[in-house]
Amino acid sequence: MEGKNRFIKIFSLLVTSMLLSTIMCIAAPASQAQRLKSYDELKELYEKIVGTSSNGISIEKEIAPSAAPVPAPTAPSAARSDASASGSVSTTNVQVAGVDEGDIIKNNGNYIFTVTSKYEGYNNYSIVNIISTHRTGAMKVVGSFKVEGTTHEMYLKGNKLVLITHPQDVYLDLTTNKHITIQDYNKANPQWTAEAQRRYQYKSRTAALVYDVGNPAKPRYERRVMQDGDYLSSRLIGNQLYMVTNRYNFSYVTYQKASEINPYAIVPLIRDSAVSGDPYKMLEPRFICIFPNLVSFNFAVVTGFDISSTRGAVSCEATLGGGSNIYASQNNLYVMSENYGGYSGGRMIMPTTTDTNIMKYSLSGGVPRVSAIGKVPGSILNQFSVDEYDGNFRVATTTGSTWGSSTSKNNVYVLNSSLDVIGKIENLAPGERIYSVRFMDKKGYVVTFRQVDPLFALDLSNPAKPRVTGQLKIPGFSNYLHPYSQNILIGIGNTTTETSGATLTDGLKLSLFDVSNPFNPREIKNYVLGTRGTYSEVQYNHKALLFSKEKNILGFPVQLYEKKAGSPSSYGTLTYNGYYVFNIDVNKGFSVRGRVTHLSGTQDPNYGWDSGLNIKRGVFVDDTLYTISDNLVKANSLKDFKLIQQVKLPN
Repeated sequence: MEGKNRFIKIFSLLVTSMLLSTIMCIAAPASQAQRLKSYDELKELYEKIVGTSSNGISIEKEIAPSAAPVPAPTAPSAARSDASASGSVSTTNVQVAGVDEGDIIKNNGNYIFTVTSKYEGYNNYSIVNIISTHRTGAMKVVGSFKVEGTTHEMYLKGNKLVLITHPQDVYLDLTTNKHITIQDYNKANPQWTAEAQRRYQYKSRTAALVYDVGNPAKPRYERRVMQDGDYLSSRLIGNQLYMVTNRYNFSYVTYQKASEINPYAIVPLIRDSAVSGDPYKMLEPRFICIFPNLVSFNFAVVTGFDISSTRGAVSCEATLGGGSNIYASQNNLYVMSENYGGYSGGRMIMPTTTDTNIMKYSLSGGVPRVSAIGKVPGSILNQFSVDEYDGNFRVATTTGSTWGSSTSKNNVYVLNSSLDVIGKIENLAPGERIYSVRFMDKKGYVVTFRQVDPLFALDLSNPAKPRVTGQLKIPGFSNYLHPYSQNILIGIGNTTTETSGATLTDGLKLSLFDVSNPFNPREIKNYVLGTRGTYSEVQYNHKALLFSKEKNILGFPVQLYEKKAGSPSSYGTLTYNGYYVFNIDVNKGFSVRGRVTHLSGTQDPNYGWDSGLNIKRGVFVDDTLYTISDNLVKANSLKDFKLIQQVKLPN
């Protein structure tokens, strides 16, 4: 039965994508959002997109929604400052200073907070553990509690702990506008029938759960804010949390006319436990915006609320078009989505072009409101492909493909505060694609790759005339670039091997780039760890990085593969599964300071994958390194890496 429900969700997405081949373009100024005026307008748009299917299933009668629209929110009170733990304490590695990002581990110096998700059919849940550090005396688990649903990540701000969770998926009964559990749906519909398809709509939701952890031994639940959609990302600025989801149209139902459409089924819903009765509420039409070139009936839903308040208003805005990445400065939030072209005469063909749509939200007063819309050619890699500086927005994209007839090219665009393109660099490294990007004030660095690793240095001091000032070509590539200083970049990626006309990844490579001369960037030091197969989460998730210039350390989890012989294409043997900490010296390069594993000396390194002993994060408090896996926390001295203490987690 579980497989059936997963199939329904996946098949619904495929059907929706096929139906969208007849999409209508909605004209609007590039920098101006088009807002809906009524639910009827949304119904008509839905009819154009979905109701044209000749195989559509019609609902016999219109059902009046029972939910009240979400009222216009008022601006929350200004965020209050809180005292953080004094001394030397690591925090989550984030892109923008002052803009926190969620993670599976949080640390305030006195306590380490961990979360582990458990998957048991429909009854998925999470375990939160709170571990005291040696600042408070002996390390021990002082608090532990269970949460319904899986947890994506969490935030810690003062005494507030916020969990971003995926509650159990539900079905919406279109005849009653009530939500029912998957278990109840399966009892009522043991067979997958056409009647059930017409009556029920599959729904995914995301929730933010707020706890007071002022007394870590007795965490106290305070509030839940829930919204439609699968989790995309979030940010915490001061006490204001912004959560972004993609609300997909999980429906087999197509309508013959707009009057048949139940708004409750197509409008994003919000739920706040601070509201009396905890009802589901529909978003008002005036808080729904549309991309100029709409390509899907998916919504990007953006919610903001003050985590320090148990009664403050929740503000919400949705954009019809969805999202794939987000970026936030302290004043604005940007949601990006890929817009695939390639439609001709109402028929779907292979896409020949890709654009990135950009929706800019002002965060004035803590209330997200769409302030501009823009578009650039190509697709972005991740959140580091974009950046806001001095009122302008910079975007690095790749157009085309590294295979086939459409040659890939790479570009950098500068957009003004209205998201109009005012400057650009195009056609970088034809035949390659972007592997990493880092913007640093008036400079930018782009790594592309196919056979060698060109590092391009960019001068962005004149937004109208950005330019390439220099480039460096070396074997291998960097998946992630991290600033060591204004003139030194750290690169983390792979070295490569050329064989029989093919380029193969090899060991994990650390690089130091000297970019003090923008016309002549240089790799001044590098270090290769292991052989083909060696891998670290930090290569695709910057939150796995532990870095302190003051302590002269760089740390991350590693699966180390080694081999003594064999063909270049063969992988080595997994010989170590743990956490590495490196010293960094601009003159001497990288050196291993120490390493930690949660496996015993007799356990096979492969055992870590299934035992809950795969190290996921490392944090430091003063001169102690704490490494965390699902089942264990270890404390080691950063001076000599001797074991101080370890604690088993009650998972």
